Amino acid sequence: MALPVLISAILFYLSFPNFIFLQGFSSLAWFFCVPFFIFLEGKSLLNRLAAGFFFGLLSYLATLNWMIPYSFPGYGLLSIILTCQTVIFAALYQPSKDQKFWPLLYVPAAWVVSEYIRKFVMMGQSWDLGHSQGFDTDLLRTARLFGSPGISFILIFVNYLFYWLLLRAKETSQRKVGASILALLILTIYVYRFFVPLPPGSNSSTALQICLLQPNIDYHGELTDERIMQITDEHIALTREAVKHSHPDLIVWPETAVPTDFLADPRLKKKIVSLVKDIGTPFLIGGDIDDKTGTHNSAVLFDKNGEVENIYFKRHLVPLTEYIPPSFFWKMFAKIFHVESPGLVPGTAEGMMEITARTSNVKIRFGVAICSEDNVAQVFRQYAEDGAGFVIVLLNNGWFSQKEGLVMHAEHSMMHAAENDMPVIRVSNTGLSGLIDRYGRLPQESLDSLEQRKFFLYEVVPRPPKKSSHNLSDTFCVLCLCFVIMKHIYSSFQRKKGNKE
Repeated sequence: MALPVLISAILFYLSFPNFIFLQGFSSLAWFFCVPFFIFLEGKSLLNRLAAGFFFGLLSYLATLNWMIPYSFPGYGLLSIILTCQTVIFAALYQPSKDQKFWPLLYVPAAWVVSEYIRKFVMMGQSWDLGHSQGFDTDLLRTARLFGSPGISFILIFVNYLFYWLLLRAKETSQRKVGASILALLILTIYVYRFFVPLPPGSNSSTALQICLLQPNIDYHGELTDERIMQITDEHIALTREAVKHSHPDLIVWPETAVPTDFLADPRLKKKIVSLVKDIGTPFLIGGDIDDKTGTHNSAVLFDKNGEVENIYFKRHLVPLTEYIPPSFFWKMFAKIFHVESPGLVPGTAEGMMEITARTSNVKIRFGVAICSEDNVAQVFRQYAEDGAGFVIVLLNNGWFSQKEGLVMHAEHSMMHAAENDMPVIRVSNTGLSGLIDRYGRLPQESLDSLEQRKFFLYEVVPRPPKKSSHNLSDTFCVLCLCFVIMKHIYSSFQRKKGNKE
C-alpha cells in the first residue's frame, strides 16, 4: 500500500532541482500527486494523516539532501517542519463518494490552504509547490495575478483532474467535460502570455549598469584576522578586474563578503573606502556589523566618495543557524544536538536604499534582502508596494556543496520577480548570481557559472516607481480558506441531515 506514496514522493523530488538535472523535471509536478490521491481515497482520517506524514517526510528528505553536509540536525528539522503541510492537506482531504465536480476545486484549494498555514508556522518563509515551475516562463506569468499559491492551485487541480478522469469519472460525458476543462486550462495558461507585455528594452533612460561579484571563496575553517584580510583582498582584486573596461553605477559584493565588522576595523575600512574612492562608484557590501543591540547580518551602502550612506540589518533570521529563538523548543533542540549559533540580532527596518543613475542623474530606489529572506514573499511584495525599482539579494551559499541546492534557492527569486513584475538581482559567493528580469527569466550564464570565480555586468531597467501591484496571492489564499471552511460546514450539515432521516 505504501508504493503509491513512495512513487508520489519520488516524482515530487524530481520536479525540483536534483542531482540528475539541475533545473528539475518540472513537468512531473503536473501529475506527481495522482498515486497519492489513489492511496488517500477511502482511507480513514488516521490513515490519511499517516500517509500525509510519510509522503511529506520522504519528499523533503530527498529534496533537501543538499543540506546534510551543512547541518544534519537542521536538515532533519526543516524536513519535518515542511512535512506539516502534507499532513494538514491529508487531514483536509475528503474522499469522494460521488462523481460530482466539486472536488476539482476543493482539493487544490485544500492544498493551497495547507501551504498557507505552513507559511505561518515557518514565520513567513514559503516553500510552495509552485516554486518547482521556476523555469517555466509561460506559467510564471500567471504568478502576477495570484502568486505562487495560484500556480500550486493549478498544479494540484490538474493532478486531481487526471486522477478524476482515470478513476472517478464513470460516464463518457463526464470524461469529455473533464478533458475539455483540462484543455481549456492549458490553452488559457499558454495564451495568457500574449496579453502580458514584455519588459521594456534596455534603451530606458533610467537603466543602470550594475556589477555583481561572485568570488567563490571558501569560508570554512577559522576566520582569523589574516584570513579575513586575505578574503577582502580577493574581493578587491576581482572588483578591479571587473571595472577595467566599464564604469558601473553600482558594484555589489555578496552576503558577509567581509565576515566581520569592517566599519569598526580601521585597516579593513581604509582598504574598502580607498577602493570606493578610487573607482568613484557606489558599493553595496555584505558584512557582520555591530551596534548597541548586537551583531547583525548586514548590507552596507557606500556612496562614490566612500561615505556610509545606508545600512540594512537582516530582519528574518534563520533559527539555529543565525540565532536560537528564546522558546523552550528551540533551546532544547539546540542543546540536544549541540548547536552553536553566532547569536545574531534581527533588524527592524526594511532595506530600502537609493542610488543615482550616472547617465540620467535620476534617483532610483531599490530594496535589499539577505539570504533566507529570499524565501519570504512579503519582503518583496512590500518593496514593490513602496516603489522599489528592483531588489538585490545578497547570499553566501558557500556552505552548500551540491549545485541543486543553489538552483533551488534561486527559484524563490524567480518567483518573486514574476509575482511583483520587478527585476531581482542575486549576488552570491558561489552562485547562483545574475539578473532575473520581470518575467522571472534567468540568464543561462548564471547556471553555467555555478561555483566559479566570476563577475557579471548587467544593464538593469527598474520597475516604474508608481506602478501598482496586481498580485492577489494573500487574497487568493484567504478565498481558498473560506471555500474549504464552507465546504466542511456544508458536509457537516449534510451528515446531520442524513442522520435525522
